[in-house]
Amino acid sequence: MGFSMEKLDFIVCLLRLLIGGVAAFFAIFSWSRSKNIAWRCLASGTVINYAGIVYDMFLTMGVFYDYDTTFLGFPLISIFFSIIPLVFFAIGFFLLALSNR
Repeated sequence: MGFSMEKLDFIVCLLRLLIGGVAAFFAIFSWSRSKNIAWRCLASGTVINYAGIVYDMFLTMGVFYDYDTTFLGFPLISIFFSIIPLVFFAIGFFLLALSNR
């Protein structure tokens, strides 16, 4: 039994949505229970990352078009969803490294 590339892409997309959704759910759940800014940054990065996954799926399906908002020829929204989660992760891990035990 072989998978065609289209089926494999579809399965990967569904897995990204499913696992990313579970991660975003637990990030939101832990956000409400945590007072630590480092953990809130990590949760924010996870939720924004999931929003980026959903946005990429919409781009793939043709619901949105990415060429409307550009900065120096680069799609602004795609750059936002690829850079901002990493910024939140970096800040969160930096704050965790600085925190006292």
